[in-house]
Amino acid sequence: MEDSVLISNRHAGRYQLNLARSDMPREGAFPPMNSVARKYVARLPENMHVLIVDDDPYFRSLLKVMLQQAGLPDGEFLEAEDSGEAVRICQREPVELVFCDLNLPVLRSKNGLEIIRELRMLSADVPMYMVTADASEALIERVRAVGATGHILKPINLRILKRILVAGFLQNLEPIIWQPASP
Repeated sequence: MEDSVLISNRHAGRYQLNLARSDMPREGAFPPMNSVARKYVARLPENMHVLIVDDDPYFRSLLKVMLQQAGLPDGEFLEAEDSGEAVRICQREPVELVFCDLNLPVLRSKNGLEIIRELRMLSADVPMYMVTADASEALIERVRAVGATGHILKPINLRILKRILVAGFLQNLEPIIWQPASP
């Protein structure tokens, strides 16, 4: 039985990702002694630099913990609470993934759309996700127009973060072959 996820992104178009594939028959013991099970896992970069842009320190902490649980236990998390700080971080350090809140304080920061537009000029290939509670079609179109990789609704779900990590780093997918031990 396969566990598959349909993923759509602006670089690869629409494709199906089989997260786990088993060549084993359905009946009998798991795993049958004469079978080989194959699992495909994403090899995420070690010490991956992730930028989290949000004015709420509690949300930044929550997102860090969730990303660690989703597959980035050794990630280096960079935090920015406004647009100026986000741009400065991206100018001085390589960033491999960005999560940006849409609504930041107007008096001291640009909004998330403007931040992603600015960061996209610095890093054209970095996956950037807009995080917001707004799911309107108009906003989703504006998020796409500024070059965001995707739109994530609050409250964030751990399963969604896992899918984002797998989809964003699909090129690192490698087969892992499990063979039963000899009796």
